[in-house]
Parts: sequence; C-alpha cells; structure tokens
Amino acid sequence: ATGGGLSSGTIDGWFPLYDTLGGVRGELGLSIKLTFIGDENPFRDSSAGVQLFPFSELDPASGYTVSHVFGFVEELVVADDPEFEWIAGQQSRTSHETRQTLLYLLDASVRRRMCKKVLEMGGNAVLGYYQAFDIEGDSGIVARTFGTCVLLTRRGQIESQEKQIEMAAHHRRGASGDDGIANSTSMRSKLLRSY
Repeated sequence: ATGGGLSSGTIDGWFPLYDTLGGVRGELGLSIKLTFIGDENPFRDSSAGVQLFPFSELDPASGYTVSHVFGFVEELVVADDPEFEWIAGQQSRTSHETRQTLLYLLDASVRRRMCKKVLEMGGNAVLGYYQAFDIEGDSGIVARTFGTCVLLTRRGQIESQEKQIEMAAHHRRGASGDDGIANSTSMRSKLLRSY
C-alpha cells in the first residue's frame, strides 16, 4: 500500500484494510479534509487544543517556544480484559475483536483525561508524551500515559505576554504598596489609641 499525504488538514492516499486475525486484506483509497470549527459545548467531555509531542525539545525552526513548564502529568485507566476468562464456547475472533475495540477506547479515554489535566494546569501541550498498555491478568488492561505539561507560544507572542506580565506585576506592586502604607498607618493609630 502506498501512503497518503498530510498537509493543511487534508489526508489522502491508499490505506490498508486490516483484519484482526488475518492481517492486511486489501486497500482503500481515501481523501479527507478536516476543519476544526471550535470547542463550544461546555457539557461535552472534551480536551480540544492540547498537542501531544513524543519528543522532549521543540525544533527551533517551528516558530514555537516553551514559555512555561508546569511539570509532570500522568493518567491511567483500567478496564477488564475480555480475554482473561475465556469462555470455551466463545469464538476467538469475537474475543480478539472485543479486545481490539477496548484498546482503542482505552487509548482515547486515557489521552482525553490527561489532556483535561493539562488544560486545568494551564498548559496547551505535552512534551515527552509516552503511552503504554499493560495486560495484567486478573487486574485487567491498564492504559498509562505521562509527559511534561508545558505552555507553548509563538515567538512573536512572547514579548507581548512578558510586557503584560510586567505591567500586571507593576500594578500589583503599586496597589499593594499603597494598601500596605494605609494598613500600617491605621495599625499605628489603633495601637496609639489603646495606650
């Protein structure tokens, strides 16, 4: 099978048709264009906008830089293994396809849950992303994922963010300085009155 191309939200090419027991059984020609409209539904279990990178450093030519590192983030999901207690009358194909479907669902679930943690921490990407499945017998199948939660920004946006942070810090210092003087003056007058 020849692979397709991926550019600007479009994927096209020939993709293999795969049978879980028999392997590749043919090819399918596809051309798909993806358009992300937005994540506006507050009731949906979504983690849109988080990017997962398996590498720990960004390419300097990418135009992005790490503006803040939040730290380690991890998640795990456990599910019963459909093949652990194999019923004698059950066909192996049904059990195998059930396990494949479960692995697919665990993959999506563990990524979504970890990405929601990243959004809660204030990040928008994970560097050093790693995911693994462990088949642990009577405990079931465990999907684990971890990485480093970071905030990525475009290089041009960093200077404006630094200016905003500096102005906010200056404003807080000015406000807290005035409040501190007022508080210390009122405290002195209360102490003098008590004597």
